[in-house]
Amino acid sequence: MSTPEPAIRTGRTLLFLILGGAVVLTAAVLIAAQYRTAHRDGGVAQRNDTLPDLCEIVSPETLVKARTTNGDARYSTAAGGGTSCVWDQTAGRDGPGMRTLVVNIDEPYTPELAFESRVEQQTQGQASQVSDLAGVGDEAKSVLTVKFSDPRAVSGHVVRKGERVIVVRYVGADPGLFTAETTPDVTQLQAMSRAVLDEILGKL
Repeated sequence: MSTPEPAIRTGRTLLFLILGGAVVLTAAVLIAAQYRTAHRDGGVAQRNDTLPDLCEIVSPETLVKARTTNGDARYSTAAGGGTSCVWDQTAGRDGPGMRTLVVNIDEPYTPELAFESRVEQQTQGQASQVSDLAGVGDEAKSVLTVKFSDPRAVSGHVVRKGERVIVVRYVGADPGLFTAETTPDVTQLQAMSRAVLDEILGKL
């Protein structure tokens, strides 16, 4: 009497196919969930904070382009001869990743010394690239900070124009394929921070 080996083998093959399909399907679901988590919108709900009047020097259109439409009054102040403005992302509006824009407009007693101090603040303790910004104000520097240990890159500019010292600091990270943050396109980061600076200088 012959044994039903072909039927047994067929059954085992079918079982292996079913189990293999289940494993692949589970992996696909997990990968998709991780991708959605990494690419979810950044930021928090719209605050509707009132910032110092001088912060209006950065237009709403520019804030949309910078993906920083959420003003933060906790860190935006006008006192002691200077104004600080901070914006970050609005959840559901400014996309995934991370963006923060900081603008300082100072009117110090000694603009030359204040300019040097601001440049040092942008570079202190960091592996930053500092370059001259020709043809901008009376004196200007660009500062780019990209660290291997931190996916968040910083594009900054410090300008002395007359009695004022202006600082633009734009911080960004983009979502990775399956990670929450990876280093963004530095060229785009620099272009956006420069656009903010040009708008400010054009209005002062």
